[in-house]
Amino acid sequence: MAAHKILARFDGRHTVDLHLGGLHIRLLDEVIDGAYARGYRIIHREIGSRGAILKFVRDTTPLGQARAGAGIGSVSPAQMSAAKDAWEHSEGYNPAPARFVIGFFFLAVASVAWNVRDNVALSITLWCLAALLLTFAIAVGPMVRREARVKRQIVEDFHQQSAPDVPPPPPPPPYRNPTTPEEN
Repeated sequence: MAAHKILARFDGRHTVDLHLGGLHIRLLDEVIDGAYARGYRIIHREIGSRGAILKFVRDTTPLGQARAGAGIGSVSPAQMSAAKDAWEHSEGYNPAPARFVIGFFFLAVASVAWNVRDNVALSITLWCLAALLLTFAIAVGPMVRREARVKRQIVEDFHQQSAPDVPPPPPPPPYRNPTTPEEN
């Protein structure tokens, strides 16, 4: 059973009981995050060797209702956390180290292909491999930048959807001139 079929049970009922057994236990985090995004909170979790028993209840707090109203396509906290971790541990998504390693292998394959030029079949095969490495070295930059945009967009979407949950700060108190004890 796919996660979307399990999450279809979160259709507005007051409580939802689930038993994830066998291979479905791998969907545990996805189901919990999906239920949270649909406005449910977990009240019972029992995980054993045969599977997991979960009990969810509809979150009637304003925050829970806002999550439920945000829609199914919202970003879960786990997705945002994974994207943020990937962004922070990526060293700024710099393609230069990958290009350096690929360039090294390109030069190694090209030099071997040049040295075995007497064996035409092997030489052509190695030159084709060198061309593939060169193409990949050129393409790695846009791939890395696209991945960075996707991760950054996930984090921004999460912050945007959680913005209604956080009320704006209260205005500062009005300024009053300091008074001395005699004036009071």
